[in-house]
Amino acid sequence: MNSSAQKNLLQKSVSFAEVIADNYLEPSANSENIQEVGAQMPLHLHCVNMNLSGFDELSSDYLSTIKTLADNLKPRVVSDHLCVQSHAGIYTHDLLPFAWNQKSLGRVSKRVDKVQQT
Repeated sequence: MNSSAQKNLLQKSVSFAEVIADNYLEPSANSENIQEVGAQMPLHLHCVNMNLSGFDELSSDYLSTIKTLADNLKPRVVSDHLCVQSHAGIYTHDLLPFAWNQKSLGRVSKRVDKVQQT
């Protein structure tokens, strides 16, 4: 199958591509590849380090980098897990649960709002 036929098949069978944002925080050879995929189909940019439900301050450096990546890739969606990912400055590499109560709702809502305004 030639390259053109592969692209046509891909476009017909896949409606979007999900990209793990953290794999593209620094420019690399793969950055060009993902831009090529984005030219063929909508992208969904999925983050894994916002710590949306955590207690540590949101990282303005991380959010700024994600914004730059999103500005470059023009994804349809930017998402992350609604969980705790770090505590007291220690990144756990896990998706930890948080209490489902009014206090958490208020804290998490403010954090999500800040991310959306970035």
